[in-house]
Amino acid sequence: MKRFLDLLEEKGLKCFRQDSIPLDDYVHLSVDEQKKIYDPKFFLETHPTKGKKTVINPQYSKSLFKFFLDGSRRTYKIADVLVDDSYLPIVAGQIGAACCVRDGKRLKRHLQFQQNLMVLPDSINELTLEELKNNIERISLKGIKLRTINHEFKKTNGNLADQSVAKINSEMQGMELQIINEMHRERVLDTDSMIILDGSLEFINKPKLIEETFRHVVGVAKSFNSNLKELLKRRDQEIGTILSTLEFGERTPVFKIETNQLTIGAWYLRIRHREYMRSPMDGIIKVEKVALKSENEHLDGIDTGLIDNISMSLINERLPTCYGSDSRWASHLYPIYLTEKFLKSSFKSDYHFLNVF
Repeated sequence: MKRFLDLLEEKGLKCFRQDSIPLDDYVHLSVDEQKKIYDPKFFLETHPTKGKKTVINPQYSKSLFKFFLDGSRRTYKIADVLVDDSYLPIVAGQIGAACCVRDGKRLKRHLQFQQNLMVLPDSINELTLEELKNNIERISLKGIKLRTINHEFKKTNGNLADQSVAKINSEMQGMELQIINEMHRERVLDTDSMIILDGSLEFINKPKLIEETFRHVVGVAKSFNSNLKELLKRRDQEIGTILSTLEFGERTPVFKIETNQLTIGAWYLRIRHREYMRSPMDGIIKVEKVALKSENEHLDGIDTGLIDNISMSLINERLPTCYGSDSRWASHLYPIYLTEKFLKSSFKSDYHFLNVF
């Protein structure tokens, strides 16, 4: 059976095949590398406190969240190729984004997108590259179709395959934005039917982004940079020194972050009891919401009552736990965990996917 890499070799490219290497366990992409401006002199909420704030309310039971969005990827280095005396990686991957909706006590699929991708060096001759793309995308092997994307590799000290993974990750984030835009057009989001996006909002880099689309979107990151210094008034003090003292149900003030033509309010919240955690950062999540310029939130701050209600809703979403099956259980929100499990179950197995290369 002819495979996808055979198409490259037919065009005269010299491929060095290898045992395919899964990359996701070795590549960790961080939004903290993006350009952003922190303002430690101004908290982005209407009634900020100087320090930590308890948001637990025993009588608060209704969650503001009805929709849960997660994106996922599986990436593999499948070969290396010689192009103009350069030794470059060929990376392929499966990506997807899914949104689930809570209907009573059940969680159902609302929207889902999936694709299979191959990253090709754009240093390949333009005519050859265009023909390759056409040849690859017009066929299906064992039920798998590929979309090709080009990438200009930058020779740095890092692993070149990481750049391909970042390119694939960007395509996955584009799917997440596509779902949010679709739900905004459907008008299904509201103040009591908000959506949680698994991950940071700081990846949003669309210059023509309509902020209104993100009015009812909250980003929740399970991992973050605890060594960040710019957020606090003492510029040399790391944020982790404050987070390690948070008790269950406590949050930080809302910090102001300017990035990618957006103003984002970000705060940290402990959703698990400290005494049951393995490390000081376990059980803490980073929460983000876009500050709407149409309501002067970028100047006056986001309503503190809304921040507290979002925080209480997130605490309510943490149970039941998924420890034992996921090492990140302490920072997981259970509906997001179920959405992620559903999405990953729709991917082809590694053996099936890699067998077409």
